[in-house]
Amino acid sequence: TNTTSRPLATNNISIVKPTTSVSISNDELLYTVAPYNPVPYMFIPIKYRDIIPPDPIYDNFGSFIIPGSREWFTYMYQLDLDTHDERLRKAEDAKFIARIDELTAEGDAARLCYKIYQEEYSKELADLRIQEDIRIQNLAIYHGTSPKHVKYRQRKVSHITEWNNSTHNNMTYHQSVTSSNKKKKKRKKLLQPKVDSSLINYPGVSVPLTLKRDFT
Repeated sequence: TNTTSRPLATNNISIVKPTTSVSISNDELLYTVAPYNPVPYMFIPIKYRDIIPPDPIYDNFGSFIIPGSREWFTYMYQLDLDTHDERLRKAEDAKFIARIDELTAEGDAARLCYKIYQEEYSKELADLRIQEDIRIQNLAIYHGTSPKHVKYRQRKVSHITEWNNSTHNNMTYHQSVTSSNKKKKKRKKLLQPKVDSSLINYPGVSVPLTLKRDFT
């Protein structure tokens, strides 16, 4: 049976060893170690891309695991299995926190909109009050009274105006009726002699009903 355990990853281990500064001639070559790149230049499965350790990886025997090698993929496979539940929990927590932040932002935006609406509504009410005060002041000046008593003065003016109009209408109707009666009497006075003369000269002629009604 294969009893080989998963290679262990080390933290904060650099394969670049510190060197001392020495003077060299222009013809001598100085060999250095290239910066460690934990991501190999090849296709990497999506599930491995977020869990690649940033530091060099060594197996249980201290041998360096080259990124992209067969041992490296074996290590990443086991690392994916070992951290799957924890990463899933972190993803759910991150999603929950993001949703809470979204709801909080929506609530803050709604409160801000309501505050702006209240401020605009209060400003509109204040403008309406100012306009109403100006209107009442102008009415008070027009009626020759104070703003406190202007409504009472308006009611009085309205009642007096209605009474005056009613009296005027009644008097006008009475004058028209009186004038009509006077004209009727004058007409009757002018026609009465002619009617009497006709009745004397023509005794057998009956008087029309309208004349009887007017002259009887």
